[in-house]
Amino acid sequence: AQGFEIEPGRHTMTGTAVIDAGMNCPIGRGVSRNNIEPLEHEFEAGMKYYVGFDHSSPNRDDWRLVVWKSEPR
Repeated sequence: AQGFEIEPGRHTMTGTAVIDAGMNCPIGRGVSRNNIEPLEHEFEAGMKYYVGFDHSSPNRDDWRLVVWKSEPR
């Protein structure tokens, strides 16, 4: 829901994510603080990028920020 402009080139992004670990969640309940590696990516002019938090692994150490989709603007 949030967006911003970024100059083309290689950039490093950091962020946080909120995961609803409610009922039927395989990762369990509660709040956990994990160090998340920054996302490094080469951004191109004229493209729109979608950045998200990949928490598909059962191992929390593997969770990371990813570019999950890109498309022309």
